[in-house]
Amino acid sequence: ASGYLAPELWDTKIFRNKVVTCGNDGIQLGCGRYGSEIHDNDIQDAGFLGTGSQNSCLSINTGFEGHVYNNRCIPAPKGGSIVAQPTGNCYIYGNTFSGISAGIDGVYIISDVTTNPNIEVLVFNNTVLSKKAGVTYNHRAGNKIGKLIIVNNIFTKGSASLFVQYFGTTAL
Repeated sequence: ASGYLAPELWDTKIFRNKVVTCGNDGIQLGCGRYGSEIHDNDIQDAGFLGTGSQNSCLSINTGFEGHVYNNRCIPAPKGGSIVAQPTGNCYIYGNTFSGISAGIDGVYIISDVTTNPNIEVLVFNNTVLSKKAGVTYNHRAGNKIGKLIIVNNIFTKGSASLFVQYFGTTAL
């Protein structure tokens, strides 16, 4: 609906959960602001229905700002590991993303018109076992992420040659 604003969820913590055989996203958080954390979760076989944009182990939606760490994600054959479309600073670290099918990205980061151009997104100290890109940054339209740092990760791949892919209208 026009003019609709989702409520902000301040200081949201999602931790020590085990999610197994979930048809859509295993854990999804949007509008988690000011100290939100998703950590120490074990997510397996999420996204087995293969529903577009609803098939990840972790889905960090518009409005999120906070930390995502120490999660273990093994998606279903049609699922992805993590999709992040943060509005505030976002730190993704110490996670293990494995068992990712061919054609699916390891870490998928999106920016669009809702993105604050002054935010920073750091992806570090993760292990990503993917047959496609380890990290993909998809700048759809509108604002770019102000500072995107991808450092000190372990990427293993199948046949593709790039660990980081970028899609969009401007240079990264």
